[in-house]
Amino acid sequence: MIEVYVDSSLFDVVFQNTKKWVEEVVIGLNLCPFAKKSWNRGAWRIDILEEDQHLPSLNLIIAEIESAIPSFKSGEIENQLIALPRCKDSFIPFLNLSSLVEMELEVRGHLEEVQMIVFHPEFRFEGEAKNARGNYVNRSPYPTLHILKKEAMDEIVAVHGEEIGLELSMNNNTFLSSLNEKEFEVKILSYIKNSNWPLA
Repeated sequence: MIEVYVDSSLFDVVFQNTKKWVEEVVIGLNLCPFAKKSWNRGAWRIDILEEDQHLPSLNLIIAEIESAIPSFKSGEIENQLIALPRCKDSFIPFLNLSSLVEMELEVRGHLEEVQMIVFHPEFRFEGEAKNARGNYVNRSPYPTLHILKKEAMDEIVAVHGEEIGLELSMNNNTFLSSLNEKEFEVKILSYIKNSNWPLA
């Protein structure tokens, strides 16, 4: 069973949109072939933070991550999604916030346990055009921090090689580029548009 820790009256809509995106896009379209196994065994935790401001509190985010560290260490979870549905900021400010989060995790010694990936409705890889399809691999219904168990990631690299990240990126770009406009709208864009981010 998926663990859900929520600080939000918007629990149902945000949780369901996030869950549906993971199941039908990330896993369903095989954008991350390693997600399905841990998802099916319930080794995911979803946190929804409802701070009504542009950039949420760094301390609040760190507290959410630290509350999950024991579960990461025990192997109970391998993934934590922290969704921030009221965060109104565009991608770059959110990316800057994520850098501060990562720096604080390093100071506290948590990067020995976890790694972090950033997702955002306006995610944009450096050097890519705004609407380049490759950006949609990291576009999510809401600004989201994905915390991953480092040991699990190390095992994937040990089995598949250090180039696995690049290989997945190339495969995903090829797949997304192969979709016609209608397919892309239904399979990708709709999950972001229907979230109504940012929530009031």
